[in-house]
Formats: sequence, structure tokens, C-alpha cells
Amino acid sequence: MGGTKPLSARPAPRQDAVLEFLGGHPDGITVDEAGQAAHASSGKHSIDDLCAYCAIDGKSILRALEKKQLIRRTGGGQFVSRIERESDDKFGEIPY
Repeated sequence: MGGTKPLSARPAPRQDAVLEFLGGHPDGITVDEAGQAAHASSGKHSIDDLCAYCAIDGKSILRALEKKQLIRRTGGGQFVSRIERESDDKFGEIPY
């Protein structure tokens, strides 16, 4: 009916906060850092603080982002973005 949204199209503000945080850390982030970013975005605590639930929440958020194929896990336990960032560099352009 007209007013319903599919479950997959629901906004995910915690996931968006983690993706935004990940954009500033191209080398990757940890499960704890993902939880810190999510908690800071909802006002639970500052981004610099770590609580007992950061790892738990971070793990579930990262797992959901992995399922959506937006991030991947590196060999060192970090999580990095799969989203290609547009570059200002013009690769392969011959200088005049």
C-alpha cells in the first residue's frame, strides 16, 4: 500500500555515522571505534569515550555493513570502506 517502505530501505543512522567516521580513517577502524562513532552520533557519549557497549554495538553495525558489502575486514582486524572515493587526481593524464 502507498505508505509502507521495504525493510531494506529504512534509514540506518548508526550505520551512516560509522560510514562517515570510516571516511576519515582510510587505514580502517576497529570494532570499538565503530561503536564509539555510533554512540557519539546518538549522544550517548563523546567520540573519545569508550563504554562497555561500544564493542557490542560496533560489531553488530559492522556486520550489517559487511552484509551490504559497504565495508570489508582486513587481515589486521580493521574494517575499511569498499566505497571508492572520487579523486581530484587525473590518473594517466599527460602533462603539457
